Amino acid sequence: MKKGLLVFAIVFAVTLVLTGMLFAQAKKGPAADGKALWDFIQKEKYQS
Repeated sequence: MKKGLLVFAIVFAVTLVLTGMLFAQAKKGPAADGKALWDFIQKEKYQS
């Protein structure tokens, strides 16, 4: 059960990062959103 949850968390995190990058590119602005999202995910990953 815990392993499945871990896999889901990783897939979810990757999806969030990719979505953030896509939105940043679509806005043609700096990829600040994607970077902030990535930093947040890294922080969460090391805390747990």
